[in-house]
Amino acid sequence: MNDGNKLVHEADRLRRSREAAEALFRPKVALAAAVPQPAPVISEPDQRITRFLPALDRKTIAVETPSGFKSKGEPNIARDGISRSEHNRIRVLANYGMTIHQVAGLYGVAPETIEKIVMRTKVASSPKRSR
Repeated sequence: MNDGNKLVHEADRLRRSREAAEALFRPKVALAAAVPQPAPVISEPDQRITRFLPALDRKTIAVETPSGFKSKGEPNIARDGISRSEHNRIRVLANYGMTIHQVAGLYGVAPETIEKIVMRTKVASSPKRSR
């Protein structure tokens, strides 16, 4: 008898599993009760107040400068009339294809000025010998 109950129970379990699997692939039934309701009509919209902030006059705005702040003023220009930030660029131009005279023409200075910059940079970047 025990074997008979197992067979019935197993058959019932298989039937329920098959029904559940078939339910997964069945087309969905559209709900008739879920009819979209129209949006509620507002007879009078709430009184909305648009708020604009008034712009302040430039005269009323106080500009504060920090006490420790110092403006750079003029850029760091060497005695030769070329800013120090250009010295590396001049060195690269002179080392990679342009002559001293071409670089001098580009910057509008004497060729001796460019030579000084190139030589100063070479001396500063040459490795120091240890004794």
